[in-house]
This record gives sequence, structure tokens and C-alpha cells, in this order.
Amino acid sequence: MPYINGGRDSASSVKCIANLHQIGVMTEIYCSDSGNILPPNNSWTSGGSSYLELLVAQVKGVGIPEARNAIARGEVPSHCPVVLPGDRGITYKSPNGSSYWINYGVNYVNLGGLMTVDGPPAFSRFNVKHPSKCIYLADGQMTLLNYAWSAAQPAARHHGKSNVLWIDGHVTSELQSWLVDPANYVEYWWSQ
Repeated sequence: MPYINGGRDSASSVKCIANLHQIGVMTEIYCSDSGNILPPNNSWTSGGSSYLELLVAQVKGVGIPEARNAIARGEVPSHCPVVLPGDRGITYKSPNGSSYWINYGVNYVNLGGLMTVDGPPAFSRFNVKHPSKCIYLADGQMTLLNYAWSAAQPAARHHGKSNVLWIDGHVTSELQSWLVDPANYVEYWWSQ
């Protein structure tokens, strides 16, 4: 039984990495169409849209309602296949009545704060000095990631690890404890 469970866990981690990679490819397309501006995220505002809904709408050339339907139908990955107790991210309701949740969180420490629709100006990925060392998305509890806020820290869904999509598009699996270690804040969470 442990062997079978280990194989199932490994398969879930591989699926999660593939999900993040797919979102990374969609982000490349989005950036190509938007002058290298990363998708904004205003899901915490009333009636706001998450970065993923805006990303899907731009890439598919549809409105937000149809983007939400596409996510609800499972056409676009929105969450890690590993679900921990009480772990549903932020649940959304699509126009067709289906529920879906997003728990791949965007780096709110630097990028998310700069990418808000009603906040500071749009943020170009070219402003990131070390894109291979700057977190873009990761396994999380909601659509935001923040190392200093326990409810928004990366989630250790894969044997103590979180899968991470970096700004340059590569995906790695990192120890959750390493991701929230204060020694790594400046180097991996900030764009400078």
C-alpha cells in the first residue's frame, strides 16, 4: 500500500507541475499580446477577477463570464490536484452555475501588489531583474501568495514541498519551509 500511495502522490505532483507549466505558457501568450505586461489580479475586490480569469479571457479572446465557464469546465487548470483538509482556495461561481476554485496563488509580495487593476500601474515582466529567481505562482491557499501572511503562504501539498512557477516560465518543487524562510525573502519574492 505505501508503494501505491507513493505512486499516486508522485503522479499528483507531476500533474500539478504540468498545470503550472500550462499556466506559464498561457502567461507567455498573454504577455506577447499585452506588451509584456503581466495579468492583473483584483479578485479581493467586490466583483473582481482573478489573474487566471483575466489570463484565460485574453488568451481565448472571450469575456470574463466565458473564461469563468472554461475554468469551471476544467479546460484550464485552476488548482493543484492534491486537496488537503479545508483546502479549497477561493471558490468562484461561473455564469453557468458551476463552482470552481483557484489555489495557485500569485506572488502578492511584489508582483500581485503591482498588478492590481485599481492599484499601481501595470507591471512588465521585463522589470524583473532575475526572472529565473522570482516567484510568479505557486501552490497556495488562495489566489494570492505572501510569505508574511500565514493564510496566504505557499502550501506544502507535495511531501512538504510546493510547486513554483517562476517568472521566466520554469517550474520547480521547493520546500515550503525554504520558501517562507526570511533569508530568502529578498532574493526570491522581490523583482529587484
